[in-house]
Amino acid sequence: KMKNSTLFLFLLSTTLFACSKKNVDKTVTSSIKKETIKTSSKTNIEIEPKEDFKPILPIIPTVQLLVKIDRTPCYGKCPVFTIELYDNGNVKYTGVAFVDKQGSFTAQVPPEFIKRIESKALSIKYLSFENKYPIAPVVIADLPITTTFIRIGTKDKQISDNFDAPRDLIDFENWLVHQFDKLDWQKEG
Repeated sequence: KMKNSTLFLFLLSTTLFACSKKNVDKTVTSSIKKETIKTSSKTNIEIEPKEDFKPILPIIPTVQLLVKIDRTPCYGKCPVFTIELYDNGNVKYTGVAFVDKQGSFTAQVPPEFIKRIESKALSIKYLSFENKYPIAPVVIADLPITTTFIRIGTKDKQISDNFDAPRDLIDFENWLVHQFDKLDWQKEG
């Protein structure tokens, strides 16, 4: 027992003596400017500031949807499709059923094309129509629903048309489809 106690005391005193005489230099590496702090035991420690580091990220411009039209199925052979026009001139078409182009297609339009759609929408007062037709909560399941979305500047509007819509809206929906039909569509994938 005496031997173990002596060995323990020897190891303890050696460890304490070595630690108290040694100057410890601790370094933390980082891309942030370090600060050096001097302690009373002649130990220099470098630490990072407490400020949160926030990297500068590039600003990625977002593309906004300007025009969308889609038609849902009916109990017959109604065309089922979606067309989306973005502010960068990209147009996406997805043909689902009873259409000449089935699948995904893309096209590009000039700014004049977008202006023509905006002008037509403004001429029929698209933004002042109701959001849904018929206005009463009635839907005829046999008929397709045509949904249009238009963004003009900071204002946008979406209208769902099942039946009983104003003639100007129905004509506008058909005019839109006709405008998009004339584009040079490229099959995706």
